[in-house]
Amino acid sequence: MVNTRPISDLARDPGVLQDVAIGKPVFLTTEGERRYVLLDQAD
Repeated sequence: MVNTRPISDLARDPGVLQDVAIGKPVFLTTEGERRYVLLDQAD
C-alpha cells in the first residue's frame, strides 16, 4: 500500500517520519496532488 499524506501532516504529526522505511517511501501531497517524497537514506 502506498503511504500518501498531506504535507501539513509534517507540522501536525511528527510520526510521519517514523512511517518512512526502506522500500516504503511516504508521498506528500499539496492541494491533493503528489509533490514530494520522503525516502529512507538507504534507498
